[in-house]
Amino acid sequence: FNRKRTMMLKAGYNRRIARPDISYLSPDVEQTSRFIIDGNPNLGSSKAHNLNLTYSTFSPKLNVNLNLGYTFSNNQVSDYSFHKDGVLHTTYGNFVHSKETSLSGYVNWTMFKGTSLFMNMNVTYSDYKSYKTNEHDSGFGSFIFGSIRQDLPWKLKLSLHGGGSTGGVSLQTKSNGYYFYGLSLSRSFLKEDRLRMTFSSGGFIKRYMKQRRETYTETFRQLRLTKSARFYFSFGLSYRLGSHKAWVEK
Repeated sequence: FNRKRTMMLKAGYNRRIARPDISYLSPDVEQTSRFIIDGNPNLGSSKAHNLNLTYSTFSPKLNVNLNLGYTFSNNQVSDYSFHKDGVLHTTYGNFVHSKETSLSGYVNWTMFKGTSLFMNMNVTYSDYKSYKTNEHDSGFGSFIFGSIRQDLPWKLKLSLHGGGSTGGVSLQTKSNGYYFYGLSLSRSFLKEDRLRMTFSSGGFIKRYMKQRRETYTETFRQLRLTKSARFYFSFGLSYRLGSHKAWVEK
């Protein structure tokens, strides 16, 4: 410990209980000539054990946090699909043995007066196994987000952000990655900057995004391709009712 920088190392353990979504429990059957989707009212809560080690350092200009985690569960809730009599059935069960090792962190850095940088990232290795359906899959997934903000004259603030994912895996599916980006310009008005106007836009370089999701088992393979518009433009107006006044005693 010193007056300019604080460092902290922390280890922890917790057990998390997750109850299934109400739609997973619903006995209603959604049926067509080729698909049957139904819930499982016999689902129970899944229990996961979490171990983590966290390192943090703080200073007036730079904050850094890193977290190494390991999570495992023997009864994770998952959807699964199978072919029967030429019809694709999809339902849910408490049968997935999952293990996840992850490294995550963030950086908040005041580079110069009026210029700040923020970054957030996560890398995960996941391993899923089901003895009930005799399936096993594993793989890496990652996500990153970053933004930089610059104060400009006349109370203007310019912000540029972007990020993306490499995709990931689950018990029966794999998906491809994606990326996004955008910028915003804002200005505050009135006493104590109570009124704020913001203009935002994103997806203006490549206006459409293609996504690929593949489901595969020993009996069938399904490929789903989607194309969605990415370009957006927005205008926001906000007014703060409270006050920023505060008194601090030394």
